[in-house]
Amino acid sequence: MDSIVEQVERLAKSLLLSEGMELVDITYGHKQGRWVLSLFVDKEGGIGIEDCVAISREFGDVLDVKDIMPDSYSLLVSSPGPDRPLKQKEDFNRFKKQKVRIKTNSLLEGRKSFKGVLLGYEDEMVRVQEGDKIHTIPYNSIATARLDM
Repeated sequence: MDSIVEQVERLAKSLLLSEGMELVDITYGHKQGRWVLSLFVDKEGGIGIEDCVAISREFGDVLDVKDIMPDSYSLLVSSPGPDRPLKQKEDFNRFKKQKVRIKTNSLLEGRKSFKGVLLGYEDEMVRVQEGDKIHTIPYNSIATARLDM
């Protein structure tokens, strides 16, 4: 059986696609004594508060009908913010020439943290320029990657 997050992710992606939006990230956890489901969404040109309110209402209704949430929860829908996570391979080309922070699962070139200008993704590798040096990072070794505003 799929986890709650996997089920929610499938439903959210379907709804957001029909609205011309994308799911950037999803979190579900216990915070300050209550369950919180957070969706981080975006669209071309950026997302506004009206978009977040509309998606929250629509998606809340979908979750109520599907009845997959085991406990009472709060649904939060927001933009990914200026330090947006990069999760999909396409993100690494979409945000070329932007500043990024990347952390790896294992040591590469004697370190696990890289910060620089994103040069893109190709052949399962992400390239980042840090000063005069270009780092080539295997996509499957990336633990986290974020824009660095």
